Amino acid sequence: MAERVLTPRGRWRYFFSAALLLSLASGSAWASVSISRAEWRADRNQLRVEGSTTNSNLTVTVVNAFAPAQVIGSDRGSSWSIRTTGPSPVPCRVRATQSDGSLAERNVSNAPASCAPTANTPPPVVPGISVNNVTVTEGQTANFTVSLSAATTQTVTVVASTANGNATAGSDYTARSNVTLSFAPGTTSQTFAVATINDTAVEGTETFNVNLNNANNATIADAQGVASILDNDNAPPPPTAAPDVSINSTSQNSGELANTVPNALGPVAQQPFAGNTSHKILAINDLGMHCGDYDTRVASILPPFQVLLAQVIQMGSRPVLLNRTQAQVSYSAVANPNDPILDDPNAFRGVAPDGSVYKTNFWDVASAAYGPFYPPGILDLFFDANPANNLDIGLPVPNVEELYIGADGRLNSGDESLTAVQHAMPGLTNPYRANTPHLAEEFYNDKPFFVNFPFGYVAQNLNWFEGAGVPMAAFDDFGRENAYPLVRVQARVNNTLVATTDTVLPISGEASCMNCHSADVPVSADAPHAGSALPNGTVATQLDDPALGNVPVAVSIEYATDINILRLHDEKHGTSLVAQQPVVCQTCHYTPALDLAQVGPKGPQNDPANANGRTQLTQSTMSNVMHSHHGSTGLFPAIPAPVQAADGTVTNQATRLDALAQNCYQCHPGKNVQCLRGAMFNGDMLCSDCHGNLAQVGNDFSRNVSPTNVGAFELGGNFYNPADPQPRVPWANEPGCGSCHTGDARSRLTGTGLVVNTRDAAGNLDGIRLRQAFRTGDAKATPIVPTNNRFAEPRVPASFNGTPNPGAGNPQLYRVSTGHGGVMCEGCHGATHAEWPNANPLSNDNTTATQLQGHTGPIVECTTCHGTANLGNTLNGPHGMHPVGITGFARGGHENLADSNPNACRACHGNNGEGTVLSRTATARDFRGIGRGGLVAKGTPVTCTMCHGNEL
Repeated sequence: MAERVLTPRGRWRYFFSAALLLSLASGSAWASVSISRAEWRADRNQLRVEGSTTNSNLTVTVVNAFAPAQVIGSDRGSSWSIRTTGPSPVPCRVRATQSDGSLAERNVSNAPASCAPTANTPPPVVPGISVNNVTVTEGQTANFTVSLSAATTQTVTVVASTANGNATAGSDYTARSNVTLSFAPGTTSQTFAVATINDTAVEGTETFNVNLNNANNATIADAQGVASILDNDNAPPPPTAAPDVSINSTSQNSGELANTVPNALGPVAQQPFAGNTSHKILAINDLGMHCGDYDTRVASILPPFQVLLAQVIQMGSRPVLLNRTQAQVSYSAVANPNDPILDDPNAFRGVAPDGSVYKTNFWDVASAAYGPFYPPGILDLFFDANPANNLDIGLPVPNVEELYIGADGRLNSGDESLTAVQHAMPGLTNPYRANTPHLAEEFYNDKPFFVNFPFGYVAQNLNWFEGAGVPMAAFDDFGRENAYPLVRVQARVNNTLVATTDTVLPISGEASCMNCHSADVPVSADAPHAGSALPNGTVATQLDDPALGNVPVAVSIEYATDINILRLHDEKHGTSLVAQQPVVCQTCHYTPALDLAQVGPKGPQNDPANANGRTQLTQSTMSNVMHSHHGSTGLFPAIPAPVQAADGTVTNQATRLDALAQNCYQCHPGKNVQCLRGAMFNGDMLCSDCHGNLAQVGNDFSRNVSPTNVGAFELGGNFYNPADPQPRVPWANEPGCGSCHTGDARSRLTGTGLVVNTRDAAGNLDGIRLRQAFRTGDAKATPIVPTNNRFAEPRVPASFNGTPNPGAGNPQLYRVSTGHGGVMCEGCHGATHAEWPNANPLSNDNTTATQLQGHTGPIVECTTCHGTANLGNTLNGPHGMHPVGITGFARGGHENLADSNPNACRACHGNNGEGTVLSRTATARDFRGIGRGGLVAKGTPVTCTMCHGNEL
C-alpha cells in the first residue's frame, strides 16, 4: 500500500493552559437548579412546583424535603414544571435535586395544616452508617469510605454538595449525584470518589459535603462526610469566559501539549473569504452526520472520520467542472459568528476537571482497534508506534477508483493498484495555534460502489475532490460540544485563490450507549431502560475509570458503559471481549460503513491470510444485531405513522417526536444533536417515514448468518422490487429523493398505499409529494422507485465502459449522484438528513447555501454558476427548469414556451396555471414592471395570473 505522506510530519508541541477554561469548568459548564414556585392548590387537590436550571439536559427530581422517599415527580428543561394530584401527605417543604448534584428547597405556600413531616419531625435513623472525613489537595480526588451494617441488603444513594461554592468561585468539586451503592447483609464498606477542581477563589481550606439518602427507605440526616481541600490557587486567573467563537482546528487534547500556552490564547486565525467572481466551489459532507466515541479505550463504534466532497466550477454561460490538474481544493477551520452553540452555556462538555480541553483518546488505541480493518500490518505503516506522533492524522483511505478501475478506465482489467491517503486536521503542526489549510487529496472521475456485489455499480462522471477520513472530534478548541463545526473550503487555480465556501463537517459523540447501559445516568422519561442489564456480575460506574478526574465526566461514563456492554455480551454469548480491549464491534459484525476497500465480509473461512482478526462470516451485520435486537426488546416505542388533518397539519407530531427521542435518537445522535434537521424534518417527516421501523431496518441480508450457518448472506435478488424477498443491504439500499418526489403535477405515482402530503408547512395545497418513502403495508418497507425521474436520482446504467453494472436499473444513492451537467446532487440540495434549509436561519448548515446564492434553501439561483450570462428561454435547467432568478426569462420569451409546450409549464405550475408547491419562490421575488406583477413573498406558488391572464 503506497503512502501519500503528510507534510510536514514533524510536530511543534505546545501546552494549552490548564487554567484557560477553568472558570467554565467551575461555573457555566456545570448547572444549578432553583425553585421559583411551590404551591398547594386545595381547590384542585394539586401540588405545583416550578423552577429553572442552567442545563436543560439534566433531570430535576422533586421530593418531600423532610421525607425524600416521597417523590413528587421529575422533569427536564431550562424551565421545568411538575404537577401532582393528591400527594399523601402534602409536603410542608419540597426539595429539587438535579442529576449533577445541585439542590434547592422551598416551603410549600398554602400548605394545609396536615402537611407532613414538619421541620421538627426527626427523620428515622438506620444505625450503623458512618462516613469518614478526608483531606485532599485541590485538583485531586477525594475518596470517602462508606460503611453500612444491616441485617438485610441495603441500597444507599450518595449525593455530593458544595459547602462554600458561590457564583464567583463556582463549586469546588466535579458534580456527582444519585450514585447508588448496594450493600450486602452484614458490615461492608465501599468507596465513593469525588474529583475536586481548582477554582479561581483562594479560600484557605475549601470543603464540600457528601450525604447519604434513602438507606432502608429512610433519610439519614446526621450521616455526613466532610472533605477539607487544601487550596492551591496560585496560578494567574483564567479568562472569565472562552472567546465567543466556536472553531474546531485540532483533535489534540490541550493537556497533552508539551509547552504552556498563555491563557490569553484566542481562536486560531482563519483563512480569508475571497474569490467567487470567476469560480465557485460547491462543498458538502456526504452523510449529514458522522459519529465518533467520547472514549475508545474499551470499545468503539466509529472512529473520528469526516468526508468532504467538493466541485470547482469555472463560471460562465456553460460552466466547466475543473479536475485535479486544473485546480486544488483545501480545507481549514472556520467559525460562524452567529453559531447557535454560542448561546448554550452548557455546551462546554469537553472541558476536563483541570480546565484543559479534551478532544479524543482515539490515537491511544487506533492501531489496535482499527488494524483488523486493513490487511495485516498495513495500518502500522501509516501510524507511528508512538501514539503521540499520530495526533490529528486520520485513518488511511484507499482510492477505490484506482483499486477497481485503474488507468485504462476498465473494471478489474488488471492494471489496478492499491493506494491510500490520510487527511489531517488543520492544527496538525501547531495545535491551538495553527490553522493550516490541508489539501483534499483524492479526486474521483468515476467512483466504484461495491462493484463486485450484486447491488454494485460505478457512479460515473463525478468530477469531485474528496477529503475522506478527516479526524475531527466532537469538541471545539474551547471545549464546546458542537456537532456542526465548519470548515472553509477553498479552490486555487495556478496558485491563485479563486473560490471560497464554508460547509459543515458534522461530528457527534452522542452515538453512545450510556442512556441504557450506564449506571451513572439516572432514569428519565427519555431512557427506555436504566442500568446495564447485566444478569450477573458487577456493574461498572465512572468510579472504575482510572482517568476519573482527568477527563470530562461523560468520558468516564462512556468508559464504564462500554465495560458494561462487553460484560453483558460475554454473559449472553460466551465471549471474552472484556479481556480483548479495545474492541470495535464491526470486527465481528460487518458494516459497509467501515469497509473502505469495499471487499465485503471477511473471515478466516474466505480469506485466511487477510482476515486479520475479523470474524464477519459467522455473525450478522452491525445493523442487523443492533436494530433487530433492540427492536425486539419492546423498550423502544415505535414511531407512529403521520396523521394528517384537513389543513395538512400532522396532528400527532408531538407524539411522533417523543417516540423519536425514545427510539432512533437513543443511538443515532441524538436528543441533543438532532441530526435529522433538514427540509424533510421541516415538513414533519421522521426517520421511520423513510427507513421503516427497527425490525424492518434490521431485517437485512445477514439475517440467517450464525456460527452454525457460516456466510449465509442473501444477495441474489433485487431489494428495490417489493415482490422480491431479497432483504436490504445496509448503507447500500436506501430510500432516495424519488421515493417521495415521484414526479410532477402532471405525472406521478398514484394508487394504494401511498401517504400523500396534502399541504406544505405554509398551508399551500400539495397532493404531489409523499410523506412516506414506501407503500403502507409493505413488509420490507421497500423504497418506492418512481417511473418519472424528474426529481429522482439517476438510475444505474446498464454498464460502465463495457462492463455490466450488477445493480443496473436501480436508483443510485443520493450521496453518489449527480445531475445538471455533472453537478453533485448534495452540492445543490445539501447533505443527506440535512437538506437545505435548516429551520434555524442562523444554523451552520445554512451557511453554505447562503454564501453561494444569497439565501438558504436548495441552490436555485442560476447566477451562482452562470454569473450574468444570458441563458435565454430554455428548459435545460436542473429537473427541466427554466432560468430562475434571472428576470429576462420572466420579462419576455417564456410565452413562446407556454404556447409551444404548455405541458412543460403545467408540470410545475399546475394543469390550470394557478401554481403548485413545485412553483414556490425560493426567496422573495420582484415582478414589478412585468405586466401587473408585484412583490412576491418567499414560498408563494407562482401563477400565471400574478402578472397577466392565464394562458394555461
